[in-house]
Amino acid sequence: MPGVDTALKQSRILLMYGDKPMPDDDPIRIVNDHLARACALNAKHFHFDLTSIVMQGYGHELPTEYEQVLKAWIRGEKLLEAQQK
Repeated sequence: MPGVDTALKQSRILLMYGDKPMPDDDPIRIVNDHLARACALNAKHFHFDLTSIVMQGYGHELPTEYEQVLKAWIRGEKLLEAQQK
């Protein structure tokens, strides 16, 4: 595909983000929401190996249970469907 670096196509990509409510008019939230959606859409369009994980009930922090999921992803272990979005 033109414009897509071959090395990037062969990479694994992880997108982790929290679903903790923030004010809808918070500019940081607006930017982050758009960025996450754009990343996911582009990854799907270019058939990247993307794993998307929504940290239920959290914001920007990395709680222990999701730290374990992150470590499992880094090791290349198969994640449970419940751990992914």
